[in-house]
Amino acid sequence: VVPLLPDRFFAGIEEQYTGPRFTDAGMRLGGFAVTNLTVLARNRQRTVEASFGIDNLMNKKYADPVSRDLFPLDSVRQEGRTLRAKVTYAF
Repeated sequence: VVPLLPDRFFAGIEEQYTGPRFTDAGMRLGGFAVTNLTVLARNRQRTVEASFGIDNLMNKKYADPVSRDLFPLDSVRQEGRTLRAKVTYAF
């Protein structure tokens, strides 16, 4: 996290890595890295905060293995780039 404006505006970047895995059927899923970016702003009294984030910034295509309960699937493709926003008020 990096303060862009002291105590008021911040930016953060997160990198998540998952190594190769195997499905129950023995299929190998390759490893992948996902980058997330978040910016946060708050007022001087810290009563209002607003944040905006982009998950999977580079729109990486990847899948996760699933249990045998979801047969005939052995992996599920995950979402690509996702936007999120949040506003909080403390009183």
